Amino acid sequence: MEGRILCRSGRLTVRRLGETDLEELYGLLSDPEVMRTLEPPYTYEQTEGFLRVAGLASEPLIYGVDGPEGRFIGYVIFHRYDRDSVELGWVLKRPEWGKGYAGELTRLLLEAAGDRYAEAVIECVPEQEVTRHIALKNGFRYDGIENGCERYRRRLGMELIRLRERSELAGKAARWFHEKWNIPLEAYEESMEDCLKGTDLVPQWYLALEGERIVGGMGVIENDFHERKDLAPNVCAVYVEEDRRCRGIAGALLELVCRDMRELGIGTLYLLTDHDSFYERYGWTFLCMVQGDGEEEPSRMYIHREV
Repeated sequence: MEGRILCRSGRLTVRRLGETDLEELYGLLSDPEVMRTLEPPYTYEQTEGFLRVAGLASEPLIYGVDGPEGRFIGYVIFHRYDRDSVELGWVLKRPEWGKGYAGELTRLLLEAAGDRYAEAVIECVPEQEVTRHIALKNGFRYDGIENGCERYRRRLGMELIRLRERSELAGKAARWFHEKWNIPLEAYEESMEDCLKGTDLVPQWYLALEGERIVGGMGVIENDFHERKDLAPNVCAVYVEEDRRCRGIAGALLELVCRDMRELGIGTLYLLTDHDSFYERYGWTFLCMVQGDGEEEPSRMYIHREV
């Protein structure tokens, strides 16, 4: 059996399907509520054909999922999407909805993709709001709509996170930012503590992870140590490890931050920097020169508006 397992967690096992899964698969695919945003419910004959073509092929398109008690609870989509990408998805029995399995399966499949693919893709129709939410929460970005399906992509080998959703990383993140910017550790610890309290929209903190390693990060604070208190809030502490630069990490983080703040109700952000011709690539516009606290020369202030 071990050779038939694609991946597993403490609760779930993703495995190759067999002919004995036909009855369970039919029960899943004939359920009108399960199929509401997918296709019309399958007949028994359609399910047989689907299992044969998608599940029993030498290179399967789908894999079965067993729950905590070893019972079949659904299947996942896991197959090549294009030359460099793998497509991910899941279809679960109704009694298993709301248990966090879809998010857990997404993380498992991302790990299973490993170094085999450069990107992962999730497709869904606009009505599949849960799928969209899980994709965005796991670092996927919207990549357009085609034939009525929204497409979301994510680079593999890297995970983008909101600190408020991974509170256990606060101490590690504070130390990382302190080492990069030489601002007192206590300042980062205090800001991240405020972020995790969730009483205000700002501050917020974001990280790019490769496994357990932080490879990039940035925050959103009220003022990034400059005289223009009216230009707020500010994206701050933008940093990517030197050996991970020129891979789109900063752009991916900026996209996440702008989208996340917009969803929180903040559509305009500011950013103080000495760089020019960098932030323009990601939709930022030069606004004016601003004097930073304790700086001899003014720096460039950029603005980003979500519309």
